[in-house]
Amino acid sequence: MRVIFLDIDGVLVTRRPCVMEERLLQNLVRVVRETGAKIVLSSDWRRHPEARAEAQHTLNSLGLELIGCTPCKSPYLAQRPTEILEWKRDYMRNPGAEKWENWIAIDDRELLSEQNGRFLRGHFVQTHPLRGLTPEAADACIAILKQDSSKETAGATPGVPRSSSFEANVIVTRPATGGDEDQLALRTIPRVSGRNVPAASHISAAQAARAIRLHGTAPARAAGLGRPRGRSMGAVTTGRR
Repeated sequence: MRVIFLDIDGVLVTRRPCVMEERLLQNLVRVVRETGAKIVLSSDWRRHPEARAEAQHTLNSLGLELIGCTPCKSPYLAQRPTEILEWKRDYMRNPGAEKWENWIAIDDRELLSEQNGRFLRGHFVQTHPLRGLTPEAADACIAILKQDSSKETAGATPGVPRSSSFEANVIVTRPATGGDEDQLALRTIPRVSGRNVPAASHISAAQAARAIRLHGTAPARAAGLGRPRGRSMGAVTTGRR
């Protein structure tokens, strides 16, 4: 199984609060179609029932499978990589779980500098908060998800390379292994100060939840983006046993 740990604000939402943009959603659809990946919600949207349900509706309407949400720790601490790590470890402890192939985290926050961020090296695509999941970022996601995860260093914790390199303003982190010829190309992007902090993510998600409560639906759905597939939120689990 291939898994995408998905943020929403700064990835699928870049212009209006709580409006997932069709052009960015279609880039995500392409990633899933080419890799067969399933989605785990790591966005702060998962903390609010209305926003979480809206995310599931939109993803399901496009044929994308949302299989869970990462555990919710304090929204004011920079620990999203830890939440991702806990979900992955809980999943892999399940003897009946589908075979794990590869995974990626897509986020506009600088996750490698957060708690346990080293865990994401080689499995992280950082988007620009004002551009989101561009076609180039989608290409990088596909390349990472299609890599052979068995090449990770023997004896290391699954998904945690022993060494890697990272540049502060990159959209793609270097893979964990291989020589220079095996490295994915780096693309530098300008830093947007004040956006890549946990509090900002929490506020954006809260705004989305309030808008959905106020209007009964998100603007994206009101505009006709996608149609329900009849799947309930009961299908979404936290990944914790």
